[in-house]
Amino acid sequence: MQMTKALLIVDVQSYFIKSAPQDFATRIVEHIKKTNYNYLVFTAFRNSPNSIFRKNLKWTECQEDKDTELPSEFKSFISDNIFESRDTYSALKSKKIRNYLDKNHVNELDICGIDTDACVLATAFEAFDLGFKVSVLYDLCFSSANLDEAAKKIITRNLNTRN
Repeated sequence: MQMTKALLIVDVQSYFIKSAPQDFATRIVEHIKKTNYNYLVFTAFRNSPNSIFRKNLKWTECQEDKDTELPSEFKSFISDNIFESRDTYSALKSKKIRNYLDKNHVNELDICGIDTDACVLATAFEAFDLGFKVSVLYDLCFSSANLDEAAKKIITRNLNTRN
């Protein structure tokens, strides 16, 4: 079976990237340019009025348009492949993203983005559960809570990723 591979870039957006290393978006772009992905998928989290983040965690940030803007470095890679507004940690809870991946026969996912210990971790587990071959690109992930190493151990132990 032919492998159709996508890079899923999780929540590398204005609200979250301000705490990431300054060259974070540039490093992802450099990776994209040297890797032959069939598809790129960008997510942008928006904390909607009825989200579980507001209800259960009382977290009200990340709800404005300015919070969901992607870095200008990504501009040339964006077409119909940006998906905004989900109310979960896992990007793959979004039916729009899953439909996009299914429509394009994607069966292998590389995942990078922000936060390694939250949305990246949840998305990696969800991808595995959905049957994708999953790799997390740890050098292209960032955790604002400084939990990158812990998340890497959890993901590696449970998904046996090689990156």
